[in-house]
Amino acid sequence: MRTPSLVILAVMLTTATAGPLAERGGAEEAREEITGTVEKADPQTGRIVVDGQTLFMPQSSEAPNPKRGDKVTFTYEEQGGKKVITSFRQSPKQ
Repeated sequence: MRTPSLVILAVMLTTATAGPLAERGGAEEAREEITGTVEKADPQTGRIVVDGQTLFMPQSSEAPNPKRGDKVTFTYEEQGGKKVITSFRQSPKQ
């Protein structure tokens, strides 16, 4: 009679953790990455063009300020039809 109790416990644990794991997985899948050269950067609007793709920097005092010609890698996610930058790395200047 112990085996059915263990099976029920295993099913309950799987069900309890499946929701939060699925939610996290969905957010990770929505993120994309682009590496390239900044063609245009407008700090007033947060609009940045990298290799022909337009992205938007969230308005924040902590947001980086890439400039035309910078080599960058942006991680972004689609929000309201816009590619919104979630993280930023700049390649070292040579």
